[in-house]
Amino acid sequence: MRNGEEDQVAVNDAKSEVKESYELDEESDDKLITAIEAGLTDKDIKVSVVETNGRYTVILTKNGKTATVKNVKVIKVLAVELEELNTELAKVEDVELTFGSTRDVAVLIAEYKIDADIATLTVENTKDDNYRVTLTHATSDIESVNKVVEITVAVDPAIAVADGKIEIAIAKIPAELELAFETEITVSNVKSAIEAIDGIELADLDVVVTSEAEGNYKVAIRDTAKKGTERSATVKVTVSPEDEADQTIELGGGVSAVVTGTHAEITYDGEGTGLMQRFLMDFEPFRDTGILTATVGEGVVNIGKAAFGGTKLTEVSLPSTLKRIDKYAFSMTALTDVVIPEGVTGLRKYKVEHLLT
Repeated sequence: MRNGEEDQVAVNDAKSEVKESYELDEESDDKLITAIEAGLTDKDIKVSVVETNGRYTVILTKNGKTATVKNVKVIKVLAVELEELNTELAKVEDVELTFGSTRDVAVLIAEYKIDADIATLTVENTKDDNYRVTLTHATSDIESVNKVVEITVAVDPAIAVADGKIEIAIAKIPAELELAFETEITVSNVKSAIEAIDGIELADLDVVVTSEAEGNYKVAIRDTAKKGTERSATVKVTVSPEDEADQTIELGGGVSAVVTGTHAEITYDGEGTGLMQRFLMDFEPFRDTGILTATVGEGVVNIGKAAFGGTKLTEVSLPSTLKRIDKYAFSMTALTDVVIPEGVTGLRKYKVEHLLT
């Protein structure tokens, strides 16, 4: 074949390498020529273009031999936006997905981490299990920047069942979870607590717990057969405070006190004298109990010296059987007044105010 014939064959072959349209960030002859030349295998072919009514005729020339391609279109796009969108598109364009129900398609495709600051995603059911996924640039109003990919979605009833079980289980997980006192907060213990939640059904499901910051734990639930879509919830885990045991204090004369929390319940056993013993200052029986209120039961005859001294007592109830209140009985407390029963006849020669100071 002579050189001239070879050159004609070359330009004719190059016609197939010229695309119907080119996406350019600027509509100009030079930009289009550069884009066409970049796609040609034979770099010795020269390219020129002629624009007519928004369409281009491309002339390919080599050593005087020519070929033309008509009706080439230039699509103006923003180069940066196009590159960004292509990056997001790559996340879903080769995906083969199986779902429990077609209503989940958009949600589950979104889980491929489409960057919402760059692209918005819409899903359209085109036919049967075929879906058109359209990515639209979040900030550009140029329609041609949109990217479209076709995917096929298979619907598996078994996955639909698994999805339902997973969603029900996740709904049972509280936002806050309290472990029993003295239980160490570990991933294993948190998992055990999740599995012990009343009413939660985890048959054929796996629970995976991972630690996050500041006492938060991520709880993921998935189907053991790897069907369905994994769901997760975040819980705040704490340990319940220690329950303080009731404290019993013997006060003498068959009188004793049971301290529960911040309250003291003082009772008479019916066998002793009902007379409390007298206590030394700084050795008061309730000093370190933290009581704020007290009830003295019927049958108690006296309140011993310094009995309630050194506490933060704010309220006390005294019985009708009370006959005597010794000095300093309520010294150094938060009491501002004491209602003294009518039966009290002896204050041990001390003024009433001495009971409180």
